[in-house]
Amino acid sequence: MTETSWWWDSHTIGDAITNTPYDMDQWATIQKMLFTPDPNNQGVIGGTLNSLAITASSASVITVDSGAAIVNGRLYHNDSQVSFNISGVVMYWIVGLLADVNVHTVRAFARGGYADSATALASLAHFTDYWEIPLAIVLTDSIGVIASIDDRRLFVQRPEVSSEFVPVASGYDSTSVADLFVADKRGMVMPDAHYVYGYGHFIVPNNFWKLLTVKPIVIPVISGNVYAKTSISYGSFHVNEAYNTRVNSTGFTTTPVIASYANVLHTTLPINDLKSGLGSISDFMSLTTVRNAAEAADTVNNSIYLSGWLVEYAVLF
Repeated sequence: MTETSWWWDSHTIGDAITNTPYDMDQWATIQKMLFTPDPNNQGVIGGTLNSLAITASSASVITVDSGAAIVNGRLYHNDSQVSFNISGVVMYWIVGLLADVNVHTVRAFARGGYADSATALASLAHFTDYWEIPLAIVLTDSIGVIASIDDRRLFVQRPEVSSEFVPVASGYDSTSVADLFVADKRGMVMPDAHYVYGYGHFIVPNNFWKLLTVKPIVIPVISGNVYAKTSISYGSFHVNEAYNTRVNSTGFTTTPVIASYANVLHTTLPINDLKSGLGSISDFMSLTTVRNAAEAADTVNNSIYLSGWLVEYAVLF
């Protein structure tokens, strides 16, 4: 194994003897090592402009939005949109970026006619002087209209998941017809044999990308099964839509819990259709967890405490 190092002012001593004069291939190698451990797929720089998001701008036109990327070490930047006509009957298209060392360019492309998404992905070229990464797989239907867009962006090296904790703010006991509040350090009491709601609120962070999930955290007095559900209402701040225009709900599920420990009650389905504040005001979210302790499936014959919610999501940067 040969050791080496970069960057040095001199040209006549140490590693500078073999590495200088520094060239673009060395810069590309270092950028690839620093930021793209999976160069076959990785490269979009999340949070720059519109992060090269892929949308259908019409029935048969796919658009790559503004953004930046590192394609096998080569830096790409585009401050406008690039569109491609991909009309075709029941076929898959690969949309991506191509770094061509021979002509010194990185450009967006769309290529189609594939029988399935796996074949489209397998068509990506990975050669020393000709390198492609995916942005999306697009399916056109039987009349040539864009039917679906499978987001295939992988961002440059970054924490994959971020998390926030949202404490319970208040609640309502519909059985005793009473408002509820945080009782002690454990959170808000959800009594046995009652139908009880717990509420919290959350603003989507600027670095949100997709796959946001919500996990209620409870501390039971005794062990058993908790019968509960979680609903998320969300939407834009005071523009275009009410905050509860969109709803994500798991429905009632039974979850085993252990006494005196913090337990995850259940997890919502991933939420992707959120505004993250990069080009607009972030979405506002209302978190609601309901315990139906009057249901026979709820075998915790005592109170539980709702502490709040763990919110996890994949990040742009």
